[in-house]
Formats: sequence, structure tokens, C-alpha cells
Amino acid sequence: MLKTEISGLCISASQSPILDYRESRLAAREVYQVLQDVALGTQTMTLLNDTPGLECVSPAGAFYAFASCAGLIGRTSPAGRVLHTDEDVAHALLDEADVAVVHGSAFGLGPYIRIAYALDDASLRQACEAIRAFCTSLR
Repeated sequence: MLKTEISGLCISASQSPILDYRESRLAAREVYQVLQDVALGTQTMTLLNDTPGLECVSPAGAFYAFASCAGLIGRTSPAGRVLHTDEDVAHALLDEADVAVVHGSAFGLGPYIRIAYALDDASLRQACEAIRAFCTSLR
């Protein structure tokens, strides 16, 4: 009869990547939480939720948020574009505010826009401020 056993060295070697992975996941979660706080105002900033025409709920465990843009539908952009759909809102934000978002209809969720916040703090603030300026300028 053959008996095998995992050596202590193998056990130690296999634990290290698992623990490193767990630590890196926790660190990434903390970074995304800070960025989510910047975007959604759960700490000091209220960039998206204070934007006229947008309503955003904190996502659970994602690096993006879906913001309802129902309050923007039917309005006109500074360039004269009438926003009939969330896709119009996404295109206008790209063309007129230099901010890339994805229209929620692409995910079967309209009228929403999907805003990713997997970027650095300064860029996220700049993007949210550009979104706010765009929404404030609508007629």
C-alpha cells in the first residue's frame, strides 16, 4: 500500500499565493471604495448625485455605477442636440464634454448611463465635474 502526504514545504509554498491574492484583492477593494466615494459622494464628494438630471445608487461590488438619466431626456445640449434616449446622452457627453460613458440600453437598462470609476482620483473628479457641467448647461 502506497501512502502519500503533502510536505510542509509544499503547504507553505501553496499558501503564499493565496494569501497574496487575498491581500491584493482587499487592497483593490479599498481603492475602488475610495473611487466610488469620490464618484457617488458617500464621503466628502457629491459629484454625480448633485448633478441635475442624474440619480445614482451605490453599486454593490462593482467598479462602475448606473446613473438614471431620465431627467435629461427631452432636453437640448449646448450644441443643439436633443436628447431623446440614453444613447443620445452618452454620445453628447462624449462629443461635447469629452467624457466616455456607455448607454444603459446596451445592457437592457435604459434610460441609464454606465459610468466606470476604475481610474485615478484626479481623472475621476475631472470626469464627474465635466458631466455635471454638461448636465447643468442643458436647456
